[in-house]
Amino acid sequence: MSLTAALIWTCLRSLTIALVAWPVSCFLSTAWHASRGQTRRGLIVLLFIPFLFPELWVGYAYANFWLSLIHHPEWNELLFDLLLLLKLVPAGTVVFHFSPPPPLSAQALHCRRLAIFPDSGWRTKLAEYFGGLLRGPLRAAFPALALVFLLAFQEYDLASLMGVKTWSVWLFDAQAGSRDATLALHHIAWPLACESVVLLPALVVAWANSGWSTSSPEATRPLSRIGQAWLWGYLVVAVTLTTVVPIALTGRGLWTGFQQLMGSQVFLDSLISNIASGFVVAAIAAGAASGLAAVVLRQSRRQIAWLCLLPGGLGSLVVGLMVLVLFQRTPLHVVYDTPLPLVVALSAWLLPRAVLLQLLWLGIRKSESTHLAGLLQWSPTPIVAARGIDLLWQLHSRPTWFCWMALSYWAYLDLTSAAILAPTGMASATVRLYDLMHFGRTSLLSAATCLTLLLPAVALWLCVSLRRQVFRWFAV
Repeated sequence: MSLTAALIWTCLRSLTIALVAWPVSCFLSTAWHASRGQTRRGLIVLLFIPFLFPELWVGYAYANFWLSLIHHPEWNELLFDLLLLLKLVPAGTVVFHFSPPPPLSAQALHCRRLAIFPDSGWRTKLAEYFGGLLRGPLRAAFPALALVFLLAFQEYDLASLMGVKTWSVWLFDAQAGSRDATLALHHIAWPLACESVVLLPALVVAWANSGWSTSSPEATRPLSRIGQAWLWGYLVVAVTLTTVVPIALTGRGLWTGFQQLMGSQVFLDSLISNIASGFVVAAIAAGAASGLAAVVLRQSRRQIAWLCLLPGGLGSLVVGLMVLVLFQRTPLHVVYDTPLPLVVALSAWLLPRAVLLQLLWLGIRKSESTHLAGLLQWSPTPIVAARGIDLLWQLHSRPTWFCWMALSYWAYLDLTSAAILAPTGMASATVRLYDLMHFGRTSLLSAATCLTLLLPAVALWLCVSLRRQVFRWFAV
């Protein structure tokens, strides 16, 4: 399959997934608004598990299904599309949930249709109808549709391990073993154009809808019993297919795999070294992206601020190739064999996610409470000062820490930028595992996968749990 054919097929697949995710995300957003208390917390947890579960793990678990369906590629395609849909629906749901209502409500659209004169021509009626849609439901839904489309269009890990042909797989395979910037420039033009056609209007609409709010006409409308059955049925299916099944498939012989891993000291030491180096680079990139996001959100010229998000919205593969060209064709080539290009690529890719996380955090943060807690920590009474530090941690430092944790883990799991830009002798653990996953599923590889994907998450969680002893200064 040529790059053009793969690009056209990927566009059609991504558009289909975005259109199917539209009503599902809208329904889940309505259920999110209508839920309260423990029900809302359970809904949010189950909703985000499929999105946050590592794609590398899912692709590795379902890789054998691709081999069994090698003579039935259409079934493998449907399985891939279903898994990708279940993983991306949460992203669309978040955008629906926090987007403001459209300028024209359903009642306004009805009145608009009644106001059109019966003797008006069909062109006038058609123009008025689509004009109402563009200022009504489509304007509210376009950012969510664009986000789901872009994420589906940029998918690489799951597609590669499941043997699905996409432009990203084609381009990565063509670039593998070659760091020629000319080849990269020749191939990324059309994918870049396709993404820009969707990304630029999405940024314009997002800038126009700058007033984020969780208020909605459906906020107090309870779900019927049938709606609740559909809601929890969907969540159970999504979590089962994207999380439970991959864990069960890779859990076979896991104890034996850990025994083999502990017995292979050279492989274990090399794997831990790769994990440490990969996460250090990811943590630095996450910190840089968080700082840049704070600067972007403080800019008075919001048009320029939103344009800063454009490179990251193009996906890690395109950003990695653009950074490759930058550090090969400019005086920056003197630092090409250092971790700096990888940090730059990851920071640019993480910037939109960092802005989104900070927007969500700023939307729920109470600045007055944070200020009062900051005053309490300077109290001469030790008990009052300790309570002030705890309050400041809960109101300010904990959200900041969790944002950095999420960004660090996303950067750590990124595969394409690390494979393209990592300096010699500093390969990421995810890239090393990805290379081994093409030879089949074994107990040793399953144990190495669990260790690679869970060790950084457990370490970060322990740091949060032990903050009183280790990171008490973080809230000061």
